[in-house]
Amino acid sequence: MNATLELTSGKIINMNRFVALLPDAQTNDNPQYLLLLEGYDQPINIDYKEAILIKETLKSRVKPVGNNGLILEKKIKQKQSKLKLLRKRIQKLKQGNSSPEKEAFLQETQTPVEQKLS
Repeated sequence: MNATLELTSGKIINMNRFVALLPDAQTNDNPQYLLLLEGYDQPINIDYKEAILIKETLKSRVKPVGNNGLILEKKIKQKQSKLKLLRKRIQKLKQGNSSPEKEAFLQETQTPVEQKLS
């Protein structure tokens, strides 16, 4: 995502330096905000529309946590069951008569499996 954001007033800010957005004063129907950025000793005055733009930008940068953990657990379980089947197949091939084809298969499959398990 692009780290710079151009506000309606023409100000360009680096969102990687965002610290806080604080309400300052409310005049008529136009609330004012203070934008604090890392490395700046003075806050930047912004209006309500610019504050909304900053809030939307910040929300779009946040990744939802929600069900991602459950999805990841399901994927891990699926991979583990596939690894078990592959291990069984390798064991059967090791127990049977060895042939050049079987040896080649064992050499090809053992290395990726060992890498994934470590």
